[in-house]
Amino acid sequence: MTARLPVSDADRHYADCMDLWVRWMRVQQSPRGFSGLDSVCGQAASNFMAAEDDSDIVYEKADKRLAEMVNACVESLMPNERLAIYIAHGLARQWPWPRVSMALCLELGTVTLRRLIAKRC
Repeated sequence: MTARLPVSDADRHYADCMDLWVRWMRVQQSPRGFSGLDSVCGQAASNFMAAEDDSDIVYEKADKRLAEMVNACVESLMPNERLAIYIAHGLARQWPWPRVSMALCLELGTVTLRRLIAKRC
């Protein structure tokens, strides 16, 4: 499958959201979570951090919040559409429904997901 280049702001936003979501999904299995920055935020040592470190934490939290919103959109899809999205982004490998077209489920899921992300994210 070849990736289509973003041609509009909506396409670029969708691609950015999906890239962030995929990265977030891949690090969910690591013990540190999404860069492990949440544990730093509440510590008293954060008072001594440089201003750019504070902005990094703010950006990281915003990325995490956006990834969670995208995840909620993905989770609201029909199971076959959700699995097609997972497979298309390398998060799952096997299509368990031989009589159902994965390409059709991916197309339907992508259309629905684009609409949800445009509305919610």
